[in-house]
Amino acid sequence: MSEQKDMILENFLSSAIRTLDTDEIYNILMDSLILLLHPQGLLLTQNLNTGRSFCTVRRWGEVFFEKDYSVPSDAFLEEILHQKGLLLAGPDLSIDDSLLTPRQSRWLAQQKIHAIKAIRYQQAVIGLLYIADSSDRIYTEDELTCLDRICYYAAYLLRNANLYHNAYHSSITDSLTSLYNRKHAFECIKDACSTDTPISLILLDIDDFKLYNELYGATEGDNLITLCAQAILSKISPSDLAFRYGTDVFMILTQGDDPTSAGALANEIIHNIISLRSKNDTVWDTSITCGISTFPSISPDAKTLLHNAEQAIYYGKLGGKGHLTVYRTGLETRSTDSNLRTAYERVAPTIYALTAAIDAKDSYTFIHSMNVSKYAVILARDLGMSENDIELVRDAGMLHDIGKISIPERILQKTSQLTPEEYEIINFIDITPRFLPVFAEKFSFEYLRKSHKIPLFSNKLVTDYIRSLTFACTAA
Repeated sequence: MSEQKDMILENFLSSAIRTLDTDEIYNILMDSLILLLHPQGLLLTQNLNTGRSFCTVRRWGEVFFEKDYSVPSDAFLEEILHQKGLLLAGPDLSIDDSLLTPRQSRWLAQQKIHAIKAIRYQQAVIGLLYIADSSDRIYTEDELTCLDRICYYAAYLLRNANLYHNAYHSSITDSLTSLYNRKHAFECIKDACSTDTPISLILLDIDDFKLYNELYGATEGDNLITLCAQAILSKISPSDLAFRYGTDVFMILTQGDDPTSAGALANEIIHNIISLRSKNDTVWDTSITCGISTFPSISPDAKTLLHNAEQAIYYGKLGGKGHLTVYRTGLETRSTDSNLRTAYERVAPTIYALTAAIDAKDSYTFIHSMNVSKYAVILARDLGMSENDIELVRDAGMLHDIGKISIPERILQKTSQLTPEEYEIINFIDITPRFLPVFAEKFSFEYLRKSHKIPLFSNKLVTDYIRSLTFACTAA
């Protein structure tokens, strides 16, 4: 090749080899081709997937596609794969009509495409270069040799860049949900705060997800996680970022530090999740606890921003789950009982296992126990019980019918009157209500009905609430 062509090739390689950014490689490639060929126009397409669709990645001059992609025929790709040099078009040296659709033939003529060059990687066409020029343009041997080498090296450089991009994307993406992962969340928070960009951080925690997994299995658990991710993606704007921050925790970074706007977005997402979950055939009542913090209006730096959102989540859990809490000064002093959290985490696996056993034995009892737990917590909070005791009440409600595990199913599901022997089997557990006198005064049926609008004929349910409170205090 001539010295000039050698210089073009050398400059292309020295510039393109320094980057793994495909956009930069495209720009360097186009600049080199314009300098080499001096065409009237260039259009570069690349096959970005395993199909036959070639997307427009760069164009120069007045050449353009009506769409952002083209779909060459298999026969055309096969022809150009084995073509040496250029595949010429035009009135004198036309491409076989059988290789093109009528629309493609018209487009070549309209855009004055004089030649087509394949960019090959191994035995596949990964790109197509369309060259617009006058019909009498003749390319020299030096130009063709230099063009071959530039396209050859470009194929490998683009392939390496795509492999790097895919590897990097995998390293920052959660494989189940396709959301960004926890590692990338830390990077994005740090970047935003270091550039003083106002942001709001939203954490969404699926309540009792471990129990859900115990009851319905890992596959259903994955389905719930995926559903939540889809609900989030359908509500956030293009400028927002969504992450899977933990097993059952999602994070959203949204522009601006207005907690009201962040809360409105969080509520919209939560309602979307619950709406989608309502179509599920399980009996599980999904709830989401949400914590919000903002930078810089509430939190002064990245570490504090994340810490405050987590504290808001924790405080929301203590408040009975299913709450949305915006972090505020003084909140942390109300949510730092480490002994309570440590104790609960220690016994939680046992509680989940026992609750799963109840559901497996009798799904009606499980639903009933969940309701008892829910309303017993309401009553315990009205009594002014401590957070530690409220946690005990919550678990006691879920386990207050634990004795049914040992009762034969033929007795549990019997629709006719029990025999004396069967009645003795059912009535074998006796929890001595040592604390019942303490609750009796405040827990009159009249008080319960007026305070919580419990129907008059729900005395059995009320009894279970009291029983749960008694069971919790007995356990304590």
